[in-house]
Amino acid sequence: KPNSPAKLAPAYVTVDTPTKTFASGSVVVNVASNNPEAIIRYTTDGAAPTNEIGAESSVYTEPLIFTENTLLRTRAYLPGALPGPIETRAYFRLEADAAAFTSNLPTIIIDSFGGRSIPSAGSPTRLPMIMAIFEPKDIGNGVMRSSMMNPPDLVTRMGSRKRGSSSGGWPKNHFSVEAWTENNYEEKNIEPLEFGSDNDWILGSFYQFDRALIRNPFIYDISRQIGRYAARTQHVELWNNLR
Repeated sequence: KPNSPAKLAPAYVTVDTPTKTFASGSVVVNVASNNPEAIIRYTTDGAAPTNEIGAESSVYTEPLIFTENTLLRTRAYLPGALPGPIETRAYFRLEADAAAFTSNLPTIIIDSFGGRSIPSAGSPTRLPMIMAIFEPKDIGNGVMRSSMMNPPDLVTRMGSRKRGSSSGGWPKNHFSVEAWTENNYEEKNIEPLEFGSDNDWILGSFYQFDRALIRNPFIYDISRQIGRYAARTQHVELWNNLR
């Protein structure tokens, strides 16, 4: 039996405006391919772009202008070639209080961009989301502050669900987080906030159990100091639109 016909090398997409935040006005995003013969398709609803007949995603023909929170996913298609890799960029429109907010702690945004409610603790499913991390920067005289108006230090797709048993119904939830590739449920390792490389993370709130947020971190630190394993922790400011 003969082999299948050979495929050309896939075309790639370049998005000239990286993931960013803005407080007013708009963001103009230009997209290009390394092959001028390629068709670039895109989505803004979180779905992967497709070239399937009858379900084709929008074709990129001119710069895109975003004035609200937008999740842009792009992919290049070249006749006779495999589809190119998907590229995802996120654009966060911040309200005035968020734009003006700074902290001596790292700041994290997690956003589902209009996705459904986050699955409950123990659910076999996860909600696709974007996580952006902003680490403190020197604002002068050695003062370190994080700001969501700075370029993010790490951006990743992720899948999240609530975490906990008795704490699973608290007004402020724990979140179980998996860092994902461009494919849902395909895990990838990340190294946020100088932690070691891994794909599974916890955003813990301890809303009623430990409002000072020091009980677990203190015991973990003591455990590490005596040479025993314990999880590493980092206090952060978390902004989200989950429900």
